[in-house]
Formats: sequence, C-alpha cells, structure tokens
Amino acid sequence: MSDIEHRTTVFHQLPPGRGAWEERDPSLVLAKSTARVGFWSWDLATGSVWHSAEMYRLHGVTPGALGDRLEDYLAFIHPDDRVRVTEAAWAASTGDTLPLEYRFVHPDGGIRHLLGHSALVRDGSGTAQRLVGTVQDVSEVMRARRSVSDAFTRLSSYFEASPTPAYLWQREGDDLILRKVNEAAVTRWGSPEAAWRGMRASDLRASQPEVVADITRCLEDQVAFTRETDYRYEDGSTRRLVLTYVPVSADAVVAHAEDRSDLIAANERERRATTQLAEYFQRVPTPAYLWRASGEDVVLEAVNRAAEEATAGRVAGLIGMTAGELYADRPDIVDDLRRARAGETFTRECPYESRSTGEHQELVVTYVHIPPDAVAAHTHDVTEQRRTEEALRESRESARQLMEGNPDGICLIVDGSIRDCNASLSALLDCAREALVGRKLHDLMIPDDRERARERGKTILDGGPSEPSEYTLVRCDGSLVPVEIFGAAFDYRGQRALICALRDVAMRHAAEQDLADSRDALRALTQHLEHVRETERAQVARDLHDELGSVLTALKIDLGEAFSGAPGAVDPALAGGMSKLVDQAIEVGRRVTARLRPGILDDLGLAAAAEWLGADLQKRTGIRCRVVLPDEEPSLPEPVATAMFRTLQEALTNVIRHADAGVVEVALEADEESICLTVADDGKGFDPAAVGGAGFGLLGMRERVRAFEGTFDVASTPGEGTRIRVALPLENRGETGRRAKSSE
Repeated sequence: MSDIEHRTTVFHQLPPGRGAWEERDPSLVLAKSTARVGFWSWDLATGSVWHSAEMYRLHGVTPGALGDRLEDYLAFIHPDDRVRVTEAAWAASTGDTLPLEYRFVHPDGGIRHLLGHSALVRDGSGTAQRLVGTVQDVSEVMRARRSVSDAFTRLSSYFEASPTPAYLWQREGDDLILRKVNEAAVTRWGSPEAAWRGMRASDLRASQPEVVADITRCLEDQVAFTRETDYRYEDGSTRRLVLTYVPVSADAVVAHAEDRSDLIAANERERRATTQLAEYFQRVPTPAYLWRASGEDVVLEAVNRAAEEATAGRVAGLIGMTAGELYADRPDIVDDLRRARAGETFTRECPYESRSTGEHQELVVTYVHIPPDAVAAHTHDVTEQRRTEEALRESRESARQLMEGNPDGICLIVDGSIRDCNASLSALLDCAREALVGRKLHDLMIPDDRERARERGKTILDGGPSEPSEYTLVRCDGSLVPVEIFGAAFDYRGQRALICALRDVAMRHAAEQDLADSRDALRALTQHLEHVRETERAQVARDLHDELGSVLTALKIDLGEAFSGAPGAVDPALAGGMSKLVDQAIEVGRRVTARLRPGILDDLGLAAAAEWLGADLQKRTGIRCRVVLPDEEPSLPEPVATAMFRTLQEALTNVIRHADAGVVEVALEADEESICLTVADDGKGFDPAAVGGAGFGLLGMRERVRAFEGTFDVASTPGEGTRIRVALPLENRGETGRRAKSSE
C-alpha cells in the first residue's frame, strides 16, 4: 500500500488530462492493475470527474458507466453510505483528506467494500485545482477480518462458558503472563479476576514446575494435549486434575483444569450405593422381589429374606419364572411390572388372595425402576391398617354425629383457629360454617373479653384446670349473645388442640335476673316489714311508758295515801307487799319498753345503745362485756342504726343461749364509707359449715345485713370461741357524734 501511495503522489504532480499521464509511466499502470487500484480525478472548477480503466473493472461496469459527475458516481454507492461519502468528498475539497471506507452495490447484486485515499492539488498560488485519489477493493480483507473476529468471539464465548476453570497464558519475552481467567476459575478459587491477571510463570516455577513446562511445550509444539495428575493445593488438599492445553495462537495458550476428584468420588459412592442397595434389598423388613427384563416379559430374579419368611420359603421355587407365568390370572400385576420396566416408579393398592391359605389381603405395592431393565417390587400388607382405618372412620363418623346432634355449639380449635364446628354453633352465631372455619374464637368476642379468652386457652393447653367461663360473642348480624364456654385440651394429629362447648346463657341470665329482682323485692318487703315492726315496737314502747307507767305511778301514790291513815286500819304486811308488786310492775314495764325500742337509740345514737346493751348483758347474766366505741361516730340514717342495733342484740342473745362464754367484746368502727360491728366471745365455738342454714339467729342477721348490701362474716372453731363481723355501707357521712365510751 505504501507503493500505491507513492505513485498516487506522483499522479498528483502530473498535469490535468484524460489519461495521457497514465501512458507516460508503464510501471504505474502495472502497479495499479496488479493491486487492483483505480484512480480518479475531480476538477473542482468544472465539477467533472475522470475515472481510470481499473475503476470500471473494480465496479464491474463498462467504461463510461460511472459518469463524469460526482452525483453519477453516488448512484453506485450503498444507500446507507451516500451521505457519508458526499460529506467526505466536500471535506477533502477543502484540504481535509482522510482514508474513507465505504460500500457499493456490484451489478451481480453483491456488496463490495472499497477503501479510498485522496489528495488536494493546488496551483502555484495555492489555489485548489482538483482532487485526485485512489480506490482499492478490500472486500476480501473485510471478510477475513469478520471471520477472525467471529472465531475470536466464539473462542471467547467458549472460554467464558467453559464449566471448568480456564486460564489464558501469553508469551511475553522470555516469560509467560496470565492474561485472563474465566468465571469457573473465579468461582473455584473465590478470588476476582483482577487478582489473577498479570501473574507470571516465573513466579510459579518453584511451586508448579510441571504446569509451566506444559505451557511452554504447548507453545513450542503448537499441539494440544491432555495430562492427568494429582495436584496438591496450598491448603494441603490433593485433587485429581485433568489438565488440557490448547494453543490459540503462536504466543498464547489456554489451559483447562478439570477437577475429576468429585467424579471419582461419585463413582466410588455409586459402587458403594450399589452394594448397599443389594444389602438393603435383603434387609428391608417388607417382602421385596427383583425382576429382570426378558424379551417382552420380566423374570423373577431374586427375593429378599422377608419375602422368603412371608411365604415360608415357597417363593424360592418361583425364581426364574416370568410374570406372565406367575400371574396368568392377574393381568393387572403383569401390566404394572411392564410399566415399571419401561421406566415408571409408582405405588398402588392391590387386593390379593393368598394361594396357599386363600386369605384375603390388602397389599400396597411399590414398583421401582432400576436402570436399565430391572424392577424392584416392594409389598406391604396393610390389611390390619385398613381395618383400623375403617374403625377410625366409623369412630369419627360417630363423633361427628354426636357433635352435630349436640344442642350446644361445638368447635375444634387448632393453632388458635377454628378447624371445625357443628351446626349448633353456626346457628348460635347466625353465621355459615364456612365463615367460622379459619377464624380465631376470641376474635368473635367483644374486645373486653378477648385477652381473657386468650389467656384462658393458653392455661388449658398448658395443663391448667378446665372450668367454664362466660364471655360475650358478637353474632354475624352484630347482635351480642352471652355464652358459657367449657374447653378441654387433647392431642390432635400430633399437636395440642382445644375442643370447646359454647352454651347460650341468655335465658339463664334472664332467669337469674328475675330471681335477683325477686330477691331484691323480697328484701325490700323485709325492710318494709322490719320498718313497720320497729315503728309498732316504738309505738307500743311509748304506750307502755306513757300510759301503763302513768297508771302504775298513780296507783302507787294512791296506795301510799291509803296506807298512811290511822294505825291498824291496814295490815302493814299487806301494804308493803302491794307496794313491792307495783314497783315490780313498773320495772317490768321499763324492761319491756327498752326491749321493744330503747329510747337511748333514738335519743343518744347507736354507740350509746351498744354501750347500754353491753351493760345490760353483764348485769343480767354476769358475762363480762367490753364495748369499744369510735372516738367520732358518724350520724347514721335511722334504718342503718336500727339494723346495727338489732344485729348486735341478736348476736348477744346467741352468746347467752349457745356460747357458754365468760367474756364478750363488742367493737364499733366507722370511717367515711362504712360502719363495722365486731362481736367476739371466748365461748365453746362451733363449726359454721355444720350449722349451715339451720341457725335462724345467724340467718336473720345475714338477711338483715344483705338488705343493706353489707357484709356478714362468721369465724368460729370448736373450743376457740366465735367472731362475728358486720359492715354496712354509708351513703352520706353525717355530723360527728359524741365521743364513745368503754365499759366493762
């Protein structure tokens, strides 16, 4: 090409013409015909273009066909290159001349590649006169380049896609340098390619002299070869490698390292597996039969020990027989063996009549294809299992019938969610069964009950007591229903589960409410009757005090006047007796009046009345009574004060009748919310559980306290005395009463 450029320069120096210069230099004619170089000249002043004869031969057209204008020549250029050629021509006309590669359409329809050079010719004054140039056909060069490029691309793709580690070594002076490694090598060693690139063979000669020698030999001989060796890695492990060296150029070699250690190990494992399979075949606890292909049929080749035991050794006499001979009456078994021989592995249930005993058996047979042409048939007698399954199915059906027939809602809870439920629960919650299954039971409750239900479920699952609890559920229509839930834990398919019974207690609650209302009405009536009785007692007490007391007093005065007359007129003894009788009548009237309604309760309050009762008890019975009163007594409503007084009166009466006590302590306490009374004695005591509801005194006190929503507690042990504590709530605190006293 340098010779062509030299002659083009000479051509530039020739005067313009239509070819006279061409005949002046025969060597140039020979050069351009040999190199297939065409010449052209473009007169910038006139725009005419001249083409040499070689130009026409290159383009495959007759002389003159290219025309004498630039536009004529552009018609032969490939459409995609025309604009680029036009721009390059005009740029060259201004002095910007560069090599240009472009395509033209040959008359035979093929696409040819041309390489053009140009130069600008100027006159003595420097004015551009014409543009001259050469054109050479480089199609074969381009084709060769593409071929080399494609080959290199395929080689590079193979290098990268190779499943074995590959290393590209290139000669550099007297040494070898590692230029590239593929992804398999990066994966094998766990180091990026950059860590490998640039490694030199001289660095490996000490540790891997054989590898360096192999690469050098491959470069020198330009022959590919393979070598198998045991390679010791830096970590001390030894692997079996197959090293393949392939020369890819005069100065480059690709080395492949295939690690066959795993393959060798796999082959060894396969050998051991075959041995173990044979041993397993003999030791497997279920009968097994080995069949081998024989023409279109299969032949019984071997049986294991379990099969011999199952048939009492009779099966040994069947070895060597074909399936068609053994199972002439069971074509289904013959078909199964042929399917397995063809490559299928499957399991199916097979009813079977024992030929020796006639017993019906349910067998599960697994056919295993053993390449290339063997079949192992494993049989498992599931007769008893099927009977058990049938019994279990019947049991489950019975359980289902019991569950569905139960008027209470029943649900099975597994992993916290409803797994199943009966129609009664569906009706209770007014929800379809499908809408309940999968939901959590506590999510069907009102928010206030959910956490309590969750904790209750955990307690039962952990072995806690199974006690019924009440919750409020939300029906699908949004209404609420109170239910009582009883849960029990059990094992369900390998995990803990709950079976819950839900009972609608709305009617029970209504009945309980009716009962509570009835009791409240009864208590109200009792309070009313008690109030009426206290009123009547007060009235009788006043009448006794006012009328009978006045009459007796007047009678005593009259007797005194009558007996104060003349001596001897009245017997003194009779007069004294009559006076004593009147005094006794007055005292009896006072006691009866005090018992009916002590005036001290109305006049001085509960504390004074309690103190009076204690003093009266001690005076009448000799039992020591200590009364402890609060420093400040609240002003009590009259019903509360009366109830406390009557309770204390009844408690002291019980002490007199039953306690056989020597000392009684009465304590009255009060605060802003309640007033409390405690009566304790050192008597013989009793067992409250044994007395039950038989003690009318205790029952009367309890009912009187309950009417005021108070508390009544009895603590007693035989031989250790009795303690009664009563507390009544105070709705309003009155004015502070007098300071309490203590008497004994």
